[in-house]
Amino acid sequence: MRRNNYTSVVIILIVVFVMIFIMMAMINKRSGDIAEGKTKQTVQDLIAEISGKDYMLYYVGQPSQELLSSGINMTVIPQSEMNSETLPVFSYSFDFTEYDEDGNIVQHEEARDYPRYMLIYVDSTVVLNETGVDLLRNCAVDNHVPLIIEGKSNIEAFRAALLLSDHVYEESDTMRFTQWGGSADHVIDQDALTGRGDLFLIQILQQIKGVIEGQDSFVAEVSESIASSVSESAEEAAETAAETSSEETSDDQDEEEGDTMDESSDVQSEDAA
Repeated sequence: MRRNNYTSVVIILIVVFVMIFIMMAMINKRSGDIAEGKTKQTVQDLIAEISGKDYMLYYVGQPSQELLSSGINMTVIPQSEMNSETLPVFSYSFDFTEYDEDGNIVQHEEARDYPRYMLIYVDSTVVLNETGVDLLRNCAVDNHVPLIIEGKSNIEAFRAALLLSDHVYEESDTMRFTQWGGSADHVIDQDALTGRGDLFLIQILQQIKGVIEGQDSFVAEVSESIASSVSESAEEAAETAAETSSEETSDDQDEEEGDTMDESSDVQSEDAA
C-alpha cells in the first residue's frame, strides 16, 4: 500500500514538473515572439524614416542576409573591386580636360552625381592595403563621406593615414569618421557584430539615420556661420562707407570755409585800396 502511494506521489510530481517545464517553454517562446516582433517593428520604423531620403550605403565586404534582404539603398563592393569607380571618391562638379603644351590630354575628369547622404561601411572580412586606405581617405577627407571601419588592423591603418592619435583596439572593434564629428570608437555593439542578424541591421540603419541628421545639422551650422560672416562684413563695409562719406563731407566744408575766408580777405583788400 505504501509503495503504491509512493508511486502515485512520484507520478504526480513528474506531471507537475512536466507542466511547469511546458509552461516555462511557452512563456519563453511568447517572450521571444514579442521581442522578435519588437525587433521587426524597429527595423520597419527605421527603414520608413530614411526611405524618403536620397542616401546610399556603400558596403565593402560581405553583408549579412538581413542587410541584403532589407531593401535599403545599398551598393555592395567586394574587396577585389575597391577602386575609384566603385567608391564615392572626390569628384569635381563639372567636366574638364587638361592639355599639355603639345595638345596632349594630361587629365580628364567627368563630374559624378552622388546621393546627398552617403555612408561607407568596411567589414572585418576586408584586409585594407595601402591603396584601399588611400581610397577611403579620399572618400572620407576629400569628399566628406562618413565612414565606419571594422577590425584593429584596418582601423589603425586608416588612423595612421590621417595622422590621428593612437587608440587601443581589438579585432572586433569599430570606428566611425565624419566631417562634423571626427572619429568615434565602438559605434557598433559587440553582440550585433557577432550575430550579424537583425540587431546588426538595426544599428546600421541607426548609423544611416545619424548620418542624415548629422549632415543636415552640420550644413545648417555652416550656412548660419557664413550668413553671419556676410552680414558682419556688410555692416563693416557700411560703417566704413559712412565714415568715409563723413570725412569727405567734413573736408568739403573745410574747403568751402577756406574759400569764403579767402573771398572775404580779397573784399577787404579792395575796400582798403
